[in-house]
Amino acid sequence: MALDNEHHLEGVLLKSGVFKVYLYDAFTKPLPSSEVQQTSGNVQVGESESAPKIPLFVGKDGHTMEATMSKNLKLPATITLSLRFQDSAPDSRPEVFTFPFSHYIAADASTKPPVPMDARLLILFIYCCIFLGAGLGILNVRDRMVMQADLRLPDDGKIRGSKGSKRGFKRGEVFRLWRLHRQFFPHSSLRFSYMALWFFTLSWLVFGLNLLQY
Repeated sequence: MALDNEHHLEGVLLKSGVFKVYLYDAFTKPLPSSEVQQTSGNVQVGESESAPKIPLFVGKDGHTMEATMSKNLKLPATITLSLRFQDSAPDSRPEVFTFPFSHYIAADASTKPPVPMDARLLILFIYCCIFLGAGLGILNVRDRMVMQADLRLPDDGKIRGSKGSKRGFKRGEVFRLWRLHRQFFPHSSLRFSYMALWFFTLSWLVFGLNLLQY
């Protein structure tokens, strides 16, 4: 992220010796080609100010900046990027970024740009909806099991809930519910649905968290 908090960039080093810079706005959307064309800068191998400066040019796609490095560049290496954005004052110092590289990226490999912020929010919304829906499904199936079991139990033996929560259980009541429901309704599919929903919810918790990292 640049110091102006309005630009974000990503640098990759290809096996062909090309250093490529991807430019994005604050919402990780690619900058328009018109703004990229008004961006200027150069790169240096290492972090010494006296290292030779290699100019950056606009890439063929119009959305990236490129500099041709030596194909025999010894890795690991650090590439120092000096960049002026479109709105930079003519007499201002360029902003400096450093990119440490330990390996090349294959020339035919396509880099994956960051997921836009609106897409991240949509993924988060879907994740929460599925997680909430699965949780409500667990509670509804459990309540049906309680209702069925209570119909077979005397008043003093019904499944007891927690005083602090209408849908909470006292310690040991969940296992008692499971045992009684299996006794009264040995062929009921509710218990399978209950376990399946728990398995789905826990699996989605892990998978969904991994999904949110993209």
